[in-house]
Amino acid sequence: MMLPSRDFESRASTNSAIPAWGTGSLYHSCRLNSTVLLCGAEDKFSTVRYIMTIQRELNDFLADVIATRGLQFDEGGIRHTHNKVDLSAPVPPFKFNLCTARMRPEGRLSDDDMDRMAAFIGHGLLKTKPRPEAIAGIPHVGDCIARRVQNYLRREGCYLPRLRLAKREAGFVIIDNANYKSGPVCVIDDLIHMGFSKRRFMATLEANGYQVSDCWVFLTYEQGGEEYFDKLGTAVHAVSTVRSTLNLGYDVGSITHHQYRLAMRYLEGTRTAVV
Repeated sequence: MMLPSRDFESRASTNSAIPAWGTGSLYHSCRLNSTVLLCGAEDKFSTVRYIMTIQRELNDFLADVIATRGLQFDEGGIRHTHNKVDLSAPVPPFKFNLCTARMRPEGRLSDDDMDRMAAFIGHGLLKTKPRPEAIAGIPHVGDCIARRVQNYLRREGCYLPRLRLAKREAGFVIIDNANYKSGPVCVIDDLIHMGFSKRRFMATLEANGYQVSDCWVFLTYEQGGEEYFDKLGTAVHAVSTVRSTLNLGYDVGSITHHQYRLAMRYLEGTRTAVV
């Protein structure tokens, strides 16, 4: 496994927003508890230690990088894609910009941060059963992550063709099918709210003869997107949740008490969003 590694002092697991063992741990999935797929160690204690090591690395990455450089607050609200689709939807007081400044002016992540994010997704994707036969990232951030995921998989001895799509005024179009004509595809993106952009993206793939079996994202807002796609037969997997990331950021002081209360009030009001 080529996950980024540092000699961290472990944050107390009791304060972690993502428990090291049990339902909802490490990799969040609508269909299954992906933790049981994370390693093949036969010894139970080795398995637990293995999972807890990755969990600590993930928690530290979320707290030290995503909740600091990847997070933007504005009490006046920051409009997201779903706010453009549903004008009555509450506007969140924060936004995760999981990209570099080359992709968006507000992006503050480094290339190394992007690679680490892709490594967590790639690691989870390798444990997905059955493993997807191809990947496709949603432009522009998702496509950048998908490219890095593909590179991670290659280093792990796994090649998956990566379809490339471009966004046009009328929707998405396939610009490179990587000689993969048809079959199951795993969609990759940075975040999921209610999944409006993913619906259009997946519809383009399906109109061209592909079946979207899975969708991997780094963070989920838990606003109904997973349940929507699960009903359609697409399993949505997330490395972690927005709520967990905010909790970890608050624990280390990168998020103020006022910001934390604003964010949690928004999440509580939108967690059971109907899609």
